[in-house]
Amino acid sequence: MTIPTITLMDAYMIETLFSKGVKKEDFLHTMNEKNLDKYVHLDDSFDYSELSTSVQGKESLFEEAIKKISML
Repeated sequence: MTIPTITLMDAYMIETLFSKGVKKEDFLHTMNEKNLDKYVHLDDSFDYSELSTSVQGKESLFEEAIKKISML
């Protein structure tokens, strides 16, 4: 079994959103719709367009990583 990996900065951005109340399922849906910029109003300390760029083409990797995180 391989462990999906994402960058530490991407993980910080995702965990920040989760700590602000974004549900994992909602994040995954928004990620798949390529609309991560909508989270700027929750936290302006990160540029979520960078996260969108990181996710692009690797949606399944990010989804798998997020699901693994939720199991911890």
